[in-house]
Amino acid sequence: MGKGTSSLNLIDPQVARSSWDWRDSLSGKPKPSDFFSRRLSFKANAFRVMLRVNDEFLVADVTGAFGNSVVCSFVNNKAYESSRKLGSNSLCKAIGCKVYIGPIPYAESTLSYLLNPSFQNYVKALQLSKRESLHIDDGYASLYIQRFVCDDVLKALDIFYQLLALIPSAEKASINYQDLPEGFHKLIPWIKRWGICDDNERSDKISKASSNTLAKLIDVVEPEFSAINTYLDSFQNKPLIEQAILLGALAEGASEAKLLLKKRIAEKDKA
Repeated sequence: MGKGTSSLNLIDPQVARSSWDWRDSLSGKPKPSDFFSRRLSFKANAFRVMLRVNDEFLVADVTGAFGNSVVCSFVNNKAYESSRKLGSNSLCKAIGCKVYIGPIPYAESTLSYLLNPSFQNYVKALQLSKRESLHIDDGYASLYIQRFVCDDVLKALDIFYQLLALIPSAEKASINYQDLPEGFHKLIPWIKRWGICDDNERSDKISKASSNTLAKLIDVVEPEFSAINTYLDSFQNKPLIEQAILLGALAEGASEAKLLLKKRIAEKDKA
């Protein structure tokens, strides 16, 4: 795809193998590598996409203006809303896997799409194994696969985008940054300028900025790193709101700016 990955440190309860119970630490046995350690962000088909990987799964998290109260999961529902109930035998048989449906008021609108033959065919085309899964929320969806060959991944993503395109677009409301905790309100102007989720787009903008501009960005954002991480961690396995995603992108931008500024200073000293 011509894009570089960035680091990540994330545990996902949907596919975590460790219980993380304090008693496990007493056994002295090493825990498996549950952490998702690398990610890649980009835009595709009007969707914002983040791929993340650990040693067992590749996950595609997609956000966009789709939804209209469609909430469902396929194959596995380990950590998503416990209120999602397993669908009828006839529905599961028609789609070819276990189907979990969101609670009222989502159930009725969700069923109308689950009964759509085109929707069912796209789910079948993903050929999800027993440990893979698909989850769709209002404006947010995640695909968990155990495939790492590039062509296989791109094929699955293309099917995923086509499936989401069947769900009517919801009119995207303007982002209300005031929904962020009050302590971050001073960062709003910086989020609007530097909160860019596409890694390459953000890096390109940072590389073109002057050293003075980068220094100002670092001075404003770096003292908030700890608070930003604590806030993002508070979502646990819940989808991040748009404002939180952009706040995280701002923090990444400040980190990248710091590395670039150090590089420029080192090159200037050598000269």
